[in-house]
Order: sequence, then C-alpha cells, then structure tokens
Amino acid sequence: MFIYLAVALLQNMSLMAVNDSLVNKIADITECSICTGVFQEPRCLPCAHTFCLGCLEVYGKGQKPSSKAICPMCRKAFTVPAGGWKNLPRNYIVEKLLSTYPGRAAVKSVSQEGTALSVDYLNKSVTLQIEKCQQLADQLKGHAACLSHKSEDVKEDIARRRDKLKRLVDFNADELLSHLDHLCGSTVQKLAVDQAALETRCSALKLVQIRLNETANAEDPKGHLETIALEMKPLMSEAKCDIVDIDVSFTEAQLPAFSNMNLIGSVALSSNTQTMSI
Repeated sequence: MFIYLAVALLQNMSLMAVNDSLVNKIADITECSICTGVFQEPRCLPCAHTFCLGCLEVYGKGQKPSSKAICPMCRKAFTVPAGGWKNLPRNYIVEKLLSTYPGRAAVKSVSQEGTALSVDYLNKSVTLQIEKCQQLADQLKGHAACLSHKSEDVKEDIARRRDKLKRLVDFNADELLSHLDHLCGSTVQKLAVDQAALETRCSALKLVQIRLNETANAEDPKGHLETIALEMKPLMSEAKCDIVDIDVSFTEAQLPAFSNMNLIGSVALSSNTQTMSI
C-alpha cells in the first residue's frame, strides 16, 4: 500500500511539473472553439477546423443535408454531407492525442477551467440577449402605446365625421321635408282655387238654369232669353277646367354622385293634365 501511495504521489508531482506552456498548447489543440471544452467526437471541416459533433449540430440547426454552411472560425462556405453532420470526417489526430497524451488529466483540468470561462461567457451572452430582448419589448410596448393613441385619434376623427354627416343628413332631411310640404301645399292651394272657381261657375250656371225655367212665366220671354244669353256668354266661353291626376314620388340619393347635393334624395309631383270643356 505504501509503495502504491508513493508511486501515485510521484505521478502527481510529475504532472505538476509539466510545463505550463505545453499544457496550454495541448489544451488549445484539444479544445473546441465553440464550447471551449475538451473535444467530444471531434469532426473536421473541409477548411481543417475541428469542432465537437454536438456543437456543430447545434450550430447548424436547421441546415439540411447538401445545403451550404459556413465555418464558425474562418467563415468559409462548405457543403453539409448528405447524411448530416455526423458524416463529417473524424479528426483522428485529435482523438489519438486525447487518448494517449500522458498529461491528459492536466489538459482536462485546463479544460474544466475553460468550461468555467465558457459558462461565464454564456451567462454574459444570455444577459446581453436578455437586455436586447427587454429593449425590443420596451420598443414594442412604446409602438403599441403609440398605435393605441393614434387609434383613439382616428376613432375621434371618424366620430366627428359621423356626427357631421349625421347633422348634414338631418339638415338635408329637414330641407327635403320642408320642400315637400311647400310643394304639396302650393299644389293643394292651387287645386283649392280651381275647385272654388269651378264651384262658383257651377252656382252661376245653376242660377242661369233656374232663370231659364222661369222663361215661360216672364212678361217678355224673348227679352228674358236675350238677357240670359248675354249672361251665359262669358260663362260658356270660360267654362273650361283641367282634370289633374297628381302623384308625389321620392327618389333616393345615390352616393357619391350626390356628394354635393341632397344626401337623402329628392321629391317631385307628377301630373297628367287633360282639358274638359263644359
């Protein structure tokens, strides 16, 4: 047991005596530049740069076989193998170095330090991305607030225009109703005047008819008839009237043809007039 411990102690002391620069060089050779850890299944790109298979699969996520990809180190383009990233050639030199180098434990120790640095780097990267995401979120929040504000302005503008249009429509409707009342009122008034004139003429003719019936009892029938004839002459020459068939109609406005006219429509009176002689 004592001999075993002594041998182990000597081995540890020999490892501690390894030149730091050599360890660093070995660590650089056996370290993936993506994850900064010891190579796991190293794969070699056409440009000779080597990376872990898992790192390449994560880096090239979404890249289909036979598609173009770019080396993470030198940015040279290459074609992804038909079978995927796993069909890239293995770097047997690196694998051999990892499996045979007597100071592998020291290299692993250095790689562990590199892993710690990698975690710190990733944390910083994540923090930076969080800050960028927060900035974008704040910008989106500002855009949303601005959009909501502008939306309210547009709503108010639409409401104002709606109220203006409503007032205009109401005004047009009142004007149209007033025009209809005036049109119908004047027509009814004219019809009333014509009706009164006809009734007056009828009354006069009825009186003439009564006087005609009194001709037989008149002292001077001939003179009586001559007098009646003279009275009838103006009545008979003016005894004409218009038989009117009146209809009121409404025509709805067609927008935008009527944009500068009445928004409701128009009303009109139509008549078919015939003249009858009595």
